[in-house]
Amino acid sequence: DVQKKTKKEEKMKQKTRYWLTLIAIGYCGGTIWTLPYIRYVFYDQMIQTMNITNTQVGLLGTVFSAVAIVRNIPGAYLSDKFDAKKIVVFAVGSMTLCTFLYSFFITSYTFALVIWGLMAVATTGYWASLVKYINNMGDADEAGKSFGTYYFINGISGVLANSIPLAVGMRFGFRAAVITVGVMTLL
Repeated sequence: DVQKKTKKEEKMKQKTRYWLTLIAIGYCGGTIWTLPYIRYVFYDQMIQTMNITNTQVGLLGTVFSAVAIVRNIPGAYLSDKFDAKKIVVFAVGSMTLCTFLYSFFITSYTFALVIWGLMAVATTGYWASLVKYINNMGDADEAGKSFGTYYFINGISGVLANSIPLAVGMRFGFRAAVITVGVMTLL
């Protein structure tokens, strides 16, 4: 009777951990990309705050994309050689740091170019590690449910990661919105 109770408690702990992990990584997946694509929500505010042109905003995205394409090759290798969880945590932490750094030097376009490049480097291995981590979370039969749940939570957190900073930015300005993004990825 005690063994049955212990097995049941252990199974319950595993299920709780499984769901809490899915919620955490789903939230991270929905918030990690907010700053590199912030122009889609704060286009006019970026141009005004940084005193830049449309071309310069586009160049930020180009820098991020160009570095991201190159980093995909070592990223897949790293996700095979290292602990996927550590790579995901490092990427989210690095993006948080980049977000806060950008908020301090928000008027410097040169610094923004560096930050957009660093964000792409910081996420090296993130995607491959995330897929590996989700795939290995449960039994083989649970992989589909795990990915479906991850994307559901990712979508909800993506909406929050844009709407909350938007509300803050409308009231307190672009810098406050960027800081809010940093706080959201920090959580």
